[in-house]
Amino acid sequence: MKSTTKISYKHGFFFPVGGLIFGGFLLLISLPMIFNPVNFIYFCIGTTIMWVGLLFFSTKGFEINPETKKLRAYTNVLGIKTGKESYLSNFKFITIISQGYSQSISPVITIEVKREFSTCNLLLVNETHHLKQLVQSFNTYEDALEEAKKLSELLNFEIVKYNPVRTRSSRKK
Repeated sequence: MKSTTKISYKHGFFFPVGGLIFGGFLLLISLPMIFNPVNFIYFCIGTTIMWVGLLFFSTKGFEINPETKKLRAYTNVLGIKTGKESYLSNFKFITIISQGYSQSISPVITIEVKREFSTCNLLLVNETHHLKQLVQSFNTYEDALEEAKKLSELLNFEIVKYNPVRTRSSRKK
């Protein structure tokens, strides 16, 4: 199947919320310096601070080019996508892995706040399931399965249960 468009998935910002707040703070600091027409040094410092602030808004993503049969996990920094390309032939199957996470906050007082959540990660895997590439994370298994079916049709990959092959040295005898 030939396709002329890339399949693209956005994973969100590279930095966590604190980094985004800091980047926004740097942008706010830079504005008065940039718009100060009297002092050229302030303009240069403000422009530098602005570019550093914009770096904190870098994003992550993943794209597949069915035409060239290549895929790439990328980081988008100021509109420039960087990332190592690999061949689609390195992968053979699509799988979904459910992962659970928990966050707990323990302030000085004895009340502990705990939050638990899970995500379903859609992955491309090779024959042994040891080589994995994250395609996209979803909140529900149904959403991940729906996208897996679409991707399976486009790439001609089978959807399988995640089951990595153990090596001989780690098997119990």
